[in-house]
Amino acid sequence: MIIDNPEVLREAVADHRADSGHRYSEAIVADPGTIGWIDRYASRFKELTEPLWEKQISDPADRWYRNGPEYRTLLETARSRLETGQAAGGHERTLRAPVVSTERGAR
Repeated sequence: MIIDNPEVLREAVADHRADSGHRYSEAIVADPGTIGWIDRYASRFKELTEPLWEKQISDPADRWYRNGPEYRTLLETARSRLETGQAAGGHERTLRAPVVSTERGAR
């Protein structure tokens, strides 16, 4: 998500007031230079991978065929977790207010 869909990360951080993991980690969602670089990278990544992904999910013999059971189960599980508020690991999501500090190592 961070590399191929950085806008999703920025939206999630904004919507849920995600706490930064370490000093300067907020640059990925707040620094214009970093945002620009990641957006350009994501755009190029999509150019390279989207045709391959479309080919893969269009092949009925492929494990990830878009109408196949594994792909459908993956999407249904993701939707269910979103609806119930569960994180990817099956745990309840807990949201914390961000801690902002300018001191080195402080949180």
